[in-house]
Amino acid sequence: MTNQWTDSHLEWLRDIEYRGAFGAETAKLEIAAAIADARSLARVSQARLAELAGVSQPYIAKLESGDANPTIGRVGHLFASLWLRLTLNLVPLEPLTNIESVAIESQSESVEAIVTSDADSSWVNSSLARPIAMAPFS
Repeated sequence: MTNQWTDSHLEWLRDIEYRGAFGAETAKLEIAAAIADARSLARVSQARLAELAGVSQPYIAKLESGDANPTIGRVGHLFASLWLRLTLNLVPLEPLTNIESVAIESQSESVEAIVTSDADSSWVNSSLARPIAMAPFS
């Protein structure tokens, strides 16, 4: 049984403007948490990370709180300062219904896609997903 908030949220996700704003805010907060986690794992202070990345400590604080809106390049640079790189995991915004699995061949690998009856989310691909995590350069 879902609660009223969950039901409302799932209904609101049907609106493209709400869904876009939700996606943008979620991405900022996940990046913020990843930066804070990476810094903590590296056992460096905000000031030291700022020094390594060539930015100010207040900017690191804004990034970690989700108050900054960094470019993808800036995020990559920041993680590289800690000898890390960012990998991504794409997941559906809501539980999928009426799903069927479809095999797709790509240039680099064979993947399995999830296709739904909702045309807006039929591109969701589970096998290309990679976890949002910091991975050392290999």
